[in-house]
Amino acid sequence: MASWQHAYWELLSRDYLRSLTVSDLTRSWRRRLTVPPPGEELWVAVTEDAVIAFCAAGPARDNRAWDGYAGEITYLYVHPSMVGRGVGTALMGFALGKLERRGCVWAEVAVLEGNHRARRFYDGLGMRFGGARWVDPRFEVPVIRHERALNAVVDFDSIRVESAR
Repeated sequence: MASWQHAYWELLSRDYLRSLTVSDLTRSWRRRLTVPPPGEELWVAVTEDAVIAFCAAGPARDNRAWDGYAGEITYLYVHPSMVGRGVGTALMGFALGKLERRGCVWAEVAVLEGNHRARRFYDGLGMRFGGARWVDPRFEVPVIRHERALNAVVDFDSIRVESAR
């Protein structure tokens, strides 16, 4: 809850962000963890007494041209008190490595277009804006996709041409 309020304070309705409760989020996450999306895994960073970050990744959900080859970071949230301490970078490194070991040659992550801090973070990991842009129907805010190759041996331009045919 704190990470959403911190990350999206200037991007989403403040009334909505203030209305978030631990019990609502607990119910939502309990449902998601009980029946996770196919192939998605979740990793959690903890201290002795608290969850400080979590990251989820799995097959790319909406990039059909890359079916079976693209992975997606579906969530990365870090508690505001831990931002800038390397926790997010460590989780992303782990998740990207896991996707590569699964055979993915491409990784992507959706980010709110106005979330400049997150965009700089993903840029620092070699993920670049790939051209995809849409409006989130729930919050009516623009979203973009950052992406990067996981396997530098693959010629991604030729794969894109082949998969577009």
